[in-house]
Amino acid sequence: MKIRRATLKNLAALIPLNTLFIHEMRKRFPAHFPFKPRADFVGNVRRLTRSMIAQKASVTLIAEEQGQWVAFIHGTLSSKEPFLYPSHKVIVVEDLYVVKEFRSSGVATRLFSELKKVAKAKGCALIQLFVLPTNPAKKIYEKWGFRTQTEKMMLKL
Repeated sequence: MKIRRATLKNLAALIPLNTLFIHEMRKRFPAHFPFKPRADFVGNVRRLTRSMIAQKASVTLIAEEQGQWVAFIHGTLSSKEPFLYPSHKVIVVEDLYVVKEFRSSGVATRLFSELKKVAKAKGCALIQLFVLPTNPAKKIYEKWGFRTQTEKMMLKL
């Protein structure tokens, strides 16, 4: 399996993965994603995926197996995490997706390990992510050493 940083040259191949990710999140967690896709859903995913790759403060890594893209992780670099660690650089994991056929194969762990290397090279002191309490991925995040620091509360209007 090859893991590498995504570039704009990879945009056409990353769009289908990101589309699968968005559809799966909407299906798995409908209460958290109550919106309906806009008429230009494909165009919106294309713009979102392009911005993921193009932003200077972003890191998108992809996993490829036998010429097929099977997973990605996307993080954003931040110079601060204002509440708990105000003077530290942080990378925030925004998205992590593995196609169903490759889950439980170690690909997510390999992607995360590579992201940790990038974070250390950029001088980050922390990696942060937000996860829904019912997300099965929470178990793997805890296995990787993540611990709950705060809880976010919301009121739907």
